Amino acid sequence: CLKPSQNLHDQLLLTKIGRQAERKVTTGTASSTPRRHDEWGLVQLPEFLTRAGIDSDSVRLEEGSGLSRTNRVTPAATVALLRFMAAHPQQKAWKESLPLGGVDGTLKYRFKTGRAHRTVRAKTGSLRGVHALGGYVITAAGEELVFAIYANQAQGDPLVRARIDRFVEILAST
Repeated sequence: CLKPSQNLHDQLLLTKIGRQAERKVTTGTASSTPRRHDEWGLVQLPEFLTRAGIDSDSVRLEEGSGLSRTNRVTPAATVALLRFMAAHPQQKAWKESLPLGGVDGTLKYRFKTGRAHRTVRAKTGSLRGVHALGGYVITAAGEELVFAIYANQAQGDPLVRARIDRFVEILAST
């Protein structure tokens, strides 16, 4: 899902989570509220947000692909998720699933040179007029920083992505 940014896979993962949740709740009983599997998956979100220490008011998801304009996630929620995953038992696999600056995934053609080359692992996000980048960067001093940068209503600014990348370069140079 993350490196190649396969939005369909994200939606299918939410559906799989939903199927498992539905089975757990409805085994041996008739479901009183018919739901689609992705809706069952979204029912699991509040419990995960609590476990991850993410304010539930900072996340609103209508589907799993990330393509709905009604989805809302704050940069603070993204940073909280990144911090949670940095301490998770599967943190190595998590970080390796993120695109590496100048090397692969959606960052293959970004950060080809400079201090952030091979020192930033981050997930991109974009819709018309929206650009986002969140992840980890190793500074010149060897410290790992967590960041999330969102630019909304940016359809008229062709330099938004370059400005986001410049900010990450500044973080990497500290």
